[in-house]
Amino acid sequence: MLNHLKLIHSLFFLSSLFISQTTLAQELQLLTALEEDITESSGLIYLDDRLITHEDGGTSGPFILEIDPTTGETSRLVVINDANNRDWEAMCYDDEFIYIGDFGNNLGNRTDLGIYKISIDDYLNNNTVDASFISFQYSDQTEFEANSNHNFDAEAFIAYGDSLYIFTKNRLDYQTNVYAVSKTPGAYSIHKNGTLKADCLVTDATYDSQNQRLSLIGYFTVVPIFMNIENITDARFSSYDLERLELNVISGYSHQIEGLTHRENDQFYITSEKNALADQALYDLDLISSNLGVSSSNSNLIYPNPTLHQFSISGDVEYFSLFDSNGQEVIKGKQQNVYLHDFPSGCYTLKIKFANQEKLHTEQIIKL
Repeated sequence: MLNHLKLIHSLFFLSSLFISQTTLAQELQLLTALEEDITESSGLIYLDDRLITHEDGGTSGPFILEIDPTTGETSRLVVINDANNRDWEAMCYDDEFIYIGDFGNNLGNRTDLGIYKISIDDYLNNNTVDASFISFQYSDQTEFEANSNHNFDAEAFIAYGDSLYIFTKNRLDYQTNVYAVSKTPGAYSIHKNGTLKADCLVTDATYDSQNQRLSLIGYFTVVPIFMNIENITDARFSSYDLERLELNVISGYSHQIEGLTHRENDQFYITSEKNALADQALYDLDLISSNLGVSSSNSNLIYPNPTLHQFSISGDVEYFSLFDSNGQEVIKGKQQNVYLHDFPSGCYTLKIKFANQEKLHTEQIIKL
């Protein structure tokens, strides 16, 4: 009984995050599957017409790869001297340097977080490069016991002005905290300077200086989520409005989106990691066709939510599909009343096609 009460409490917490969330949905365009050796593309940048990535820690050595975006094959490999891929999770760059974030911290117990800094000129002209190191710790982290529920993991950062800005992957509250760290090699205690209401696990970020646009990506259960802030004029990122776009992944390819980089104007490259159910891939996202920020969902479309036994869909339903937390379709149909008596408690993803709308509508359903 106690465990059941804890589950209900957790599900109510999640429902408070997602029930009234603004949602648009768009299909990701598959460019190519990634080659078998690139199973965990975590960081991603597009520099000098080169698509550059690295593998996650534990699966790869200290090197970065260039990918052919038409075939998904590795076209070049550059080794970083005297570096250790403990848990590389992100990449970014400025006019002179590439930065690699070795700050993956799944259990919240790392005390060796840092960022490798390499010269762009060295990278473009050599197949082995030297790196300097920026070491940091979170000033507000006081506990370092291994724990899967915490707010000190990170898989995203950008270069902006004279600093690097880290966006955390909050496993405890599903938001993202923002920390600034100097670009100058050294050891730092960094302070939180804001929080963005991500309502998902943030896995990468990219900054387009030409369009003054900050974009982030992540996922909640099986739903990849793209987030966007336009017209950035200073580093107070949490003071801006965050737009959201839910992404639909082609069947057979992983929903675990990990890499994001802008390419030109409103276009982005996105990579996903291989998991037990689906393969790794490279995608294209075009914001011109997304209508981002034009439409919003209505929390009254689905009721009751959370629910014990059933929910109803308000509107002219053409069809819907309901997915469990593993991405398996468990119900499909076009009726307005959906019964969940025989399903376990948990978070479900509902995708609906309304007769009067071109885009799929996505909601998170909490079954108590």
